[in-house]
Amino acid sequence: MMPVRLSDTIEGQRWLDNFLPDDRPAAARLLDALRFVSSDEFRAGMKQLMRDVAIQALTAGPLAFYPVRPVDDDLAYTEPFPDRPYGPLDGSEHITANIISEVSKTLKHTGAVIASPTLEVLRDRRVRTIVLVDDNIASGNTLTKHLDKWWENPTIRSWRSYHLIKFAIVTYACSRQGQTVVRRHRLADDIKFVEFGADFVSAHWTDDERNEVRDVCRRYAVNKSLALGYKRSESLLIVGHTLPNNLPHILWKGKSTVQPWAGFFAKGHRRLTPEQQVTLAGRRTPPDLDGVAKALNDPNLGSGRFGDSYTALLLILVLAGLSQPPRTDDWLMTVLHLTLFELQNLLANAHRLHLVDDQRRLTDEGHALLRQARSKIRQVRPRLSDSDVTYYPLSLRGVSAV
Repeated sequence: MMPVRLSDTIEGQRWLDNFLPDDRPAAARLLDALRFVSSDEFRAGMKQLMRDVAIQALTAGPLAFYPVRPVDDDLAYTEPFPDRPYGPLDGSEHITANIISEVSKTLKHTGAVIASPTLEVLRDRRVRTIVLVDDNIASGNTLTKHLDKWWENPTIRSWRSYHLIKFAIVTYACSRQGQTVVRRHRLADDIKFVEFGADFVSAHWTDDERNEVRDVCRRYAVNKSLALGYKRSESLLIVGHTLPNNLPHILWKGKSTVQPWAGFFAKGHRRLTPEQQVTLAGRRTPPDLDGVAKALNDPNLGSGRFGDSYTALLLILVLAGLSQPPRTDDWLMTVLHLTLFELQNLLANAHRLHLVDDQRRLTDEGHALLRQARSKIRQVRPRLSDSDVTYYPLSLRGVSAV
């Protein structure tokens, strides 16, 4: 059974009543595109990704994990500063710090993974990789400011000049805007994420639909600077029970000529209610496979031989993605709307079925299956010739005289 759309729930209908009739379709589109990641889903995904990154990075030497924290402009400091007191700007950093502690303990047997060490410990242990852990990169603003604090440390700059240390960023989700902004930073050597962050750009909308949603967000917003979320990040992702400020502000508060504003989320709060945590956990819009096929410039795949099988068509779309560069995880996750672990599972199946080789290039069998998938099943419909004349056989084969 398909999950009920948020716009069809009692809470969703009450929120949609804020809007004029002509604006309700766009508002419903926004509401139905929200992605909720449960606390368990978030922790499990982060732990697995952090372990994978650590195991790979340990080949270069010891590694240190740090949570990404908002910069305190009232305090003169540089990173690393693990003893910096937590303040009102810190939120999900408490959760990521706890996950860092748990993952570091599971990798304790390596003797080379450290949780939030001081600069002196980094030097003594000759740490070669700094892994910064975040929950969601939307605008990229928080992370780049945090990286700036690392760059302001003269020791870190010296180690970088001698190529002694690298920086990797691990986050549950990363938007296209955030990815672009962070990759420009001189310390961002690599970004790994579980899923491509839900935002307006990655939503399954046409350009006209996307512009309609933006228009509604702007016209009904009370706080215009947050109409599309903090720094206009246009995020649709909610991790755990925390409501980020990069969501469109009309989900909390707006101006309506129809009724006093009824927010989908409680006004003034950055938390889901216990009921919402239960009912919304893990909600995600399923991939529009026809739209994915068009994005891959291969629209025939959606109506081809495997169009009626979701699982088979998803594997076929992975093959279509691998048939053209760049074939990277980031690109495939983006165009296919898959999490990292979903993609890895599909790639493993494709390799096991000898459809791709070790370099992710299609084998002869893979190319043959892709060609077959593009073709349509021929429909043969037997028909009797149109005639009102009654048919009588003139002879009976194999029958002698009666």
